[in-house]
Amino acid sequence: MNTAPVQTAPVIKEFMCEYCNTVSTLTIDGDESIVCPVCGAPVPPEFIKDATAAVNVMPAYSAGNAGAGYGAKRKKNPIIKAFITVAVIYFAIIVVYRAYHAAIHRAFFNLDSSRSSPSVSTSAPVSTSSAVSKSTGATTAGNGDSVYVPALSRTVYWNDENESFYDKPTDCYFFWNDEIDYPDWQYWYEDISSDYGDYGWMEWDGDEGCWYIETGEGEWEVLPSEYDTSELWHF
Repeated sequence: MNTAPVQTAPVIKEFMCEYCNTVSTLTIDGDESIVCPVCGAPVPPEFIKDATAAVNVMPAYSAGNAGAGYGAKRKKNPIIKAFITVAVIYFAIIVVYRAYHAAIHRAFFNLDSSRSSPSVSTSAPVSTSSAVSKSTGATTAGNGDSVYVPALSRTVYWNDENESFYDKPTDCYFFWNDEIDYPDWQYWYEDISSDYGDYGWMEWDGDEGCWYIETGEGEWEVLPSEYDTSELWHF
């Protein structure tokens, strides 16, 4: 393949003639028969060769004579950057929403039994919760060492031995259990509860109008009809 000759631009360079010691400006365009414009002495070929050789040398790299480079071609499109930003924000919102939903679910849809209570090992009940007043009319006195029972029209006192209130005439131990999902008063009627061994705590369900009794760990059933409840009281 034939290639066209490379044409170089004329070189303008200062020249000092060694004959007349005069400095002049020469235009070198490849013609080797250049003479001093003052005295007419021939310009040395070495000077012409050096001047034209400098033109063919690759210039040094600088920001002014180079493109942006390959990295600039890979620069992300502003639209793509905006899309990635929106995607990240959307993902963060999803994570926060799921965490919030899980917290609400745990708070309001607890899968544990709502009627759990401390079990007892003897017929004398032992509670693990301190007694507090309830908005149904029960009031405590002192440091919670007594409670007024509207249904009995009298005050009942705390029993330190069994860690619960005890009403001797009805032979009933009771306390306010605030360690279950739905805090409520729990009762131990000796004649009934003792039939269930280590269990037997009772609760009154005002909505259903009946008694429930604990029959096992976290298991509650409606009190069987065989028991006489006419003498049982509740808050």
